[in-house]
Amino acid sequence: MKKYLILLIFLSEFLYAESFDAIRMEGSEFTWKKVAQGVWVANITGDDDAEGMYVQRVKLEKGQKSDRHYHHDVKVVTVLSGSIVVGFPGENGEWDVKKLGVGGVYTEPRNQPHFVWAKDEDVVVQVVGYGPTSKTSLDSSDSKH
Repeated sequence: MKKYLILLIFLSEFLYAESFDAIRMEGSEFTWKKVAQGVWVANITGDDDAEGMYVQRVKLEKGQKSDRHYHHDVKVVTVLSGSIVVGFPGENGEWDVKKLGVGGVYTEPRNQPHFVWAKDEDVVVQVVGYGPTSKTSLDSSDSKH
């Protein structure tokens, strides 16, 4: 049994290391991919479609607002420029919103409903997650946010 555990640890480290590279990049070196109207993503390292840690930068144009949704992975998000409004479910069916500026941080625990909104200006955030990720939208008939 001990041999199998050691083999499992070795293989998981090998697989993890394959998708997470040692890098050094200036911001001007990122390759941005448009993923939706007003939304761009630059993968820094790792793969959000695979098991393991990944790091991304996400740009949202002013006015971009996500639907209410949740992810099946965990994330830590840091605001690098601009500001973003983040909403989590609150008391009595209302949504608790908070505006975060540069240096602000929020977490997305597994299956935590939330939304984000670049309400007042363009925003760039850095996302550190442990994939694979997926998004599940919530019922659009919820109260406004």
